[in-house]
Amino acid sequence: MATLNVDLSDLDAIQSKLPQGKPIVMLNLLRFRADALYPDHGFEDLPKVSGREAYLTRHLPAFDRIASPLEDSHPLWLGTVLSQVVGPPDVHWDDIALIQYENFALFRTIVESDAYASEADPHRNAGLEDWQLLALVPLEL
Repeated sequence: MATLNVDLSDLDAIQSKLPQGKPIVMLNLLRFRADALYPDHGFEDLPKVSGREAYLTRHLPAFDRIASPLEDSHPLWLGTVLSQVVGPPDVHWDDIALIQYENFALFRTIVESDAYASEADPHRNAGLEDWQLLALVPLEL
């Protein structure tokens, strides 16, 4: 089953499991639609693009505009999956992104904002067929 949205009601429980005030990396597993789909979002007049284009050229710039005035967050890596080496043959991801946030509270501030809901989220939803988002912290060895 495809998942496309952060369930804001789950963020308190997720935050309680994470170290407070410590950097966090969010792993984004991305599968794109062939064509971006904008149902009832007021973006119907935009030129038609692929799902990948909607994500990379519309969602990411909007996300950056929202996140950049806040505390430190920055992409660590964005890349294309060329081949699956291990895993179920019926599961594939097109691109993977690693984004570091100064802390989980910063991530929440972004995704809970009205600006994110109106400027970035519609393009992410239009571009993605499926998405998984995992919160990561480094191992303490």
